[in-house]
Amino acid sequence: MSTDSPQDPASTMHISWLTDGSRKEELTELFLASVHPQYMSHGDLMEGRAVEPGRWADDLAVLHARELADLQLDGGAFSRPGMRVALAEGPSGLLGFALVASVAFDTGRAEPIRYARLDDVVVAPSSRSVGTGAALIAWVERQLREASIPRIFLESGIHNTRAHAFFLRNGFAVTSLTMMKEL
Repeated sequence: MSTDSPQDPASTMHISWLTDGSRKEELTELFLASVHPQYMSHGDLMEGRAVEPGRWADDLAVLHARELADLQLDGGAFSRPGMRVALAEGPSGLLGFALVASVAFDTGRAEPIRYARLDDVVVAPSSRSVGTGAALIAWVERQLREASIPRIFLESGIHNTRAHAFFLRNGFAVTSLTMMKEL
């Protein structure tokens, strides 16, 4: 990935699918160093990453590492359902990553409905607001278009307003509101 400006950090950035499973611990470390309670969304609550709104699970590192256990590491076309990680790297190392799920929802019709989910978009604090996240998302979108996946969804914590503005600037639209009630 490069841009026209040599001073632009994106000019030295390389984005690719993760193919080396030994880097999963590095991803978990970046996740833990980069997310905050506002990052939390309903998925984090439903899947146990968070124990209540605003409070991560004590074993968040273990849970995140477990989520990465079944990644597709072949690096080829996104031709089958599954989970992959797109890495944004620069001369100093890992700048960010996106956890991307490809889904084929069986409706009983001839063809399943294909879509993708951005389950995590994590950019190192030192690499924010310089184009890393936008370049990462644009790269993932190109990969999904090449795989004929027509839609991509994401969820974001209700108080993560900087991320909301970022996603809106990058072409996402609000399509629903998720609510929860403690019982």
